Amino acid sequence: MNISQHIDRIRVAGINPFYVSVFLKSRLGILQVQRVMHGVDSTGISFPRIRTLLIPPLDDASQTEVETQYLAMSKCHDRAMAIKERLLEEHKIQPGQYGEAINALADENASYRRAATEAEQRLKHLISELEAVLDGKQKKLRRFRD
Repeated sequence: MNISQHIDRIRVAGINPFYVSVFLKSRLGILQVQRVMHGVDSTGISFPRIRTLLIPPLDDASQTEVETQYLAMSKCHDRAMAIKERLLEEHKIQPGQYGEAINALADENASYRRAATEAEQRLKHLISELEAVLDGKQKKLRRFRD
């Protein structure tokens, strides 16, 4: 979980970590996180407050489907990042520097744009499908259309 540049690792037991990750990105997860965040200058969330988050039960098959779809999205994202890394090397740009320049350079690359766009679309689809299942609007997560 990344909040205001702070990263906390959440370890889970008895539940699929991919399901937890996608749930926390969903409308239902975001609302809970916002409710327990605290701080004036820099917002944060403590581990005791993280433990109060309620994650709705989801059958094992659906949790596995969340994992499958998340990993497919992750492959697209990794492809985009590999292209970006190659562009850094080709243009001799040091990692961590010139963020806007490398993003502009990457955005000019059709392969990068395709991979990044597909990753974004897959994640949005997955979150939307999970929300529909948790809201009771549908029984199963539908696959992303390839």
